[in-house]
Amino acid sequence: IAVRPDGTFSKYHKIHAFENSFVSQGNSFHIFDLYGWKCGTLICYDNNLPENPRMYMLKGCELLFSPHQTGAFDIEVAGMGRIDVKLWNNRKKNPDALYREFQGPKGREWLVKWFPSRSYDNGFYSVFTNGVGLDHDEVRTGNAMIIDPNGVIISDSKSIETDVIYADITK
Repeated sequence: IAVRPDGTFSKYHKIHAFENSFVSQGNSFHIFDLYGWKCGTLICYDNNLPENPRMYMLKGCELLFSPHQTGAFDIEVAGMGRIDVKLWNNRKKNPDALYREFQGPKGREWLVKWFPSRSYDNGFYSVFTNGVGLDHDEVRTGNAMIIDPNGVIISDSKSIETDVIYADITK
């Protein structure tokens, strides 16, 4: 749900909701206005399929919000895989080891292989958010980023803790 300053809101239902049988899947790409920008939302895996951002581009999207809960999970391709929970639990004593994992192929390296191309291919800004820390028995890597229509990361987080990033964007 995206809530505007005047209290009105826009809802998006995740299209590829396969994580839980109690979650119903959405079936539309809804554009909403926010401060004069045409915005859209894709949740988590919905961003992994290039056809979904393309649908938003065809509807005139200028700014795509992409909340995630990803990174360091059990799919061992291209260097992905789980981060040892012990590294998260020991982050205060040895932050460098966890930082390397967050920035490496289980985190940021994996994300930058594909996510910036969604902005580049479709000519819009993207705002990627992601959980950081323990998610049940998996460690999420954060790596929030704002990407311009050229696929350039204009702001990103390299924190192993909670963080906020921002950027000035223009039409």
